[in-house]
Amino acid sequence: MDTTKIIQLRLLKEDFKKLIFLENYTTLFVDKSNYEQYLPGLLKVSNLMKLDFKWEGIPTEETLHKRFEHNSHCLFWNYNDSPIGWAWSNYNVTPLWKESIQDLSEGELYGGGAFLSRKVERPSNAGVVFYNLTFDYWLNEMNNDCILQYSDDWNRVSSIMSYKNGFKNYNFIKE
Repeated sequence: MDTTKIIQLRLLKEDFKKLIFLENYTTLFVDKSNYEQYLPGLLKVSNLMKLDFKWEGIPTEETLHKRFEHNSHCLFWNYNDSPIGWAWSNYNVTPLWKESIQDLSEGELYGGGAFLSRKVERPSNAGVVFYNLTFDYWLNEMNNDCILQYSDDWNRVSSIMSYKNGFKNYNFIKE
């Protein structure tokens, strides 16, 4: 991993900025224990990714199985009760969600892999709301003290939404 082409970020629980919103947003936690029942929804999000952009890394059914076998978690992003995106997490640094490159301390969570479809009808602020719901879930529902993530330097939108939620630059990836 070329750390000169990424922005490394950390969110401490005390720096998190909870947002208030009224729209019909929900999240759903999916992990190794329950993902098979949500496989149709996971594949729906993968298909939305294919409509939004061309990328070789879009998860297939096989890739999804490997992610969950590696103890990665997915937080479905639902708008009006329909999955329109997701974010991924793991208790180790695992950029591809299938193998770890670094262990984390207790209370730390690695998060990323966020995707929100542009091909579905949704409010313009959906991205920042879903990021906020995700960070709230990871910190408070999963009882973590710290979230670590990185953004590719070309992905300004992800970094901006993270900063709006309280993230600060923090180099955590060991080379």
